[in-house]
Amino acid sequence: MEYRKKNTMKTRKVKKHNQRKETLEDFMLRLVKGAIDIAQKEAATFSRIVKTSYSGVDDDLVTSADLKIQDFHVPEIVEWDPKGGLIGEEKALRIEPEDGFQTGRYFTDDPVDGTKAFGRRQSTGVATMLAHVDNGTVDAVCLGDINTNEIYQFAPNVSPTRTRFGVKTPLQPNTEARLDSLYVLLDNPPDNFPVVLQKMIRKEKGGVFKDIEVTSGSIGITVARIWKGEVGMIIMRPNSFNTPWDSTPLIGMNKVLGIKHLRLDPATLEIYEFNPELPLEVRRKEYIEILVHETRAAEVMRWIKQHR
Repeated sequence: MEYRKKNTMKTRKVKKHNQRKETLEDFMLRLVKGAIDIAQKEAATFSRIVKTSYSGVDDDLVTSADLKIQDFHVPEIVEWDPKGGLIGEEKALRIEPEDGFQTGRYFTDDPVDGTKAFGRRQSTGVATMLAHVDNGTVDAVCLGDINTNEIYQFAPNVSPTRTRFGVKTPLQPNTEARLDSLYVLLDNPPDNFPVVLQKMIRKEKGGVFKDIEVTSGSIGITVARIWKGEVGMIIMRPNSFNTPWDSTPLIGMNKVLGIKHLRLDPATLEIYEFNPELPLEVRRKEYIEILVHETRAAEVMRWIKQHR
């Protein structure tokens, strides 16, 4: 509540925001662009601290960029909506909305998504992500690629867009191409997945997709590849974690773009479509998650059921 108390001294600034009528879309875009600027300035000189991961092992990382971005975002968000809430990745940040998380308004903030990739100075797989939730529904998302400056966004009454090289275009998955011409994106080597998936993802093995790619780093950048039609499906490993700052923006954008979440039990190979809940805390994920457009979900589930 410390930020909210400080915010009572900033009523003039709140009025200034209201006077210029900054929309939710513009507000989130400003914060994401500011985060990209901070991260790029920190890229060569950042400091790092090893921290305990969600699995309890000291193998995670926080950098000065993570902390500076969140410190920039927090007072701006509290000022923009004094009655709203905020869940941020760093420093266990949690500000309760006045109406509660279930029915109120709140933001989620992942200052640097793909911090390990950022720490390795990778030129891919590093992002910053914001989401806004109102009465249990994600009504706005803004994701920025820190390496390329690309922006993926939607807001109330604003359809999903991709801004690349300063040009904004509609964001839409590839629903026209045949599955056997599309790639599947994996967040782990294929040998780490059940045999039925290893067969399905390669046409040369009797499957329905052309081939695979394996990626690492930001989950936001990973999932954005199905939003913009670069891949036909994404498969994500079990024994990982869902978090408010990672999961909320992806759930929101997936829903408006018609990307379905399929849940595959790695032991029984039972598969079904599900609507993921918005996490308010870190949750362990013990299932394989498959993301595919709604026009192809039934075909994918049918193939797995027939060949498992």
